[in-house]
Amino acid sequence: GVDLQFPESQIGADDFDRLSNREKEVLALIAKNCMSKEIAQHLSLSLRTIRNHRVNICKKLRIAGPNALLKVAIENQACL
Repeated sequence: GVDLQFPESQIGADDFDRLSNREKEVLALIAKNCMSKEIAQHLSLSLRTIRNHRVNICKKLRIAGPNALLKVAIENQACL
């Protein structure tokens, strides 16, 4: 059956096309296991901005859960 808890397997390249370049940068850094604070420093942005990006990425990719974003980022590094 379909596991609704992990819909990230249905994420396609067109879903990544919805992300802004900045969101893709954030996702690429998440894939490298960077924390939000490190990403903020690396991109010279505020921690709040990074958190907003993370929320927006999750919405655009239709994922939820604390580890879903990391899992998706790692699995889809080639798309970034």
